[in-house]
Amino acid sequence: MGFLSKDKIKQRRQDRRERRKIRLANAVGTYNDLMDEGQERMKRVVEEGPSLRRREERIVRRHERVLVVFSEFIEENENKKIKERLYGFIEKSGIALPYAICRVAYDRILTVTGSGATLTELTETLRDALSDADVDEVDLIWHGHGVEKEGGGTKYSMGGGYVTRSDICAAIDGLNADDRLRMFYTTACYGAALAEEMVDAGFSVGAGAIAVNTNSTIEFPLFLKNWAAGMPFGLALADGFKQSRWRATDHSIKILAQGTVLADTDSVKETFGDRATNIRSNGDF
Repeated sequence: MGFLSKDKIKQRRQDRRERRKIRLANAVGTYNDLMDEGQERMKRVVEEGPSLRRREERIVRRHERVLVVFSEFIEENENKKIKERLYGFIEKSGIALPYAICRVAYDRILTVTGSGATLTELTETLRDALSDADVDEVDLIWHGHGVEKEGGGTKYSMGGGYVTRSDICAAIDGLNADDRLRMFYTTACYGAALAEEMVDAGFSVGAGAIAVNTNSTIEFPLFLKNWAAGMPFGLALADGFKQSRWRATDHSIKILAQGTVLADTDSVKETFGDRATNIRSNGDF
C-alpha cells in the first residue's frame, strides 16, 4: 500500500499539470514579448530609417533609474523554526543584496524597512523618487509575509500588521505614475496575486510565487544579478528559478510544515506584463 491515497495522488498530478501550464505560459509570453519588441524596432527602422539618436532616447541610463526595496517581516512565534528556514536569508540579506549587486546600475537605492515599513511610508518613498524630474523609471522589490485571507484574497505584512492586496494596489494606483513604474518582483508567499494587481496599478512587469515561496535563497540573488546585467525580466527570472532547486525546497518545507498553512508550498512564479522589459528599457515604450 502506498503512502498516499488515490485522491491525493490524483490531486498532486493535477497540481503538477497546473504548474507546467503556468511555466509554459511564462516562457511563451517572454518569447512573444521579445518577438514583438524586435518587430517593433524593425518597423521603426523601415519607416523612419536607422537613428542612433532615437535609440539613445529610448535607453534609460543609470542616473534615470531608482530602485526601492521594501522589507517587513512580522515577528510571530507560531511555526518559528520553519519560518526561519523560509525567510531567514531574506530577512538578513534582502536589503544588503540589492546594494551589493545593483548599486552600479541605479542612481539611488531607497529602502523601506523596520518599524517604518508601512503602506504610507512606501507610497511616500515612491512619490519622492517620482518627484525627481530626472528619474524616468522606478523599480520595486518587495519582501515580507503573504497569507491567504479567510474567505478569499491575500494580505501582506506591513507596519507590524497585514494590509490587503486591494488596499496596497489602490495606493500605488493613486500615484498616477503608470509611465514611470517599471519592474515589480516579490519574494513574499502568494506574491503572484500581488504582482498581477501591481501591474494593473501601473508597473510594466511583475512576478511572484503562486503559494508559499521556498526558493528565494537561490533565486533572488540570481535574478538580481541577471537583471542588473541587462537581461529581459522574463529571462532573468526564468534562469534564477531554474537554478533554485525549487522542487527540493518546496518538498522539504511541505514535509516540515505538515498540518500548518505553510505546507501549501508552490514557488512557481507567475509573470504579468511585458516580460521583455530590461533595466535599460523605458517602460512606456
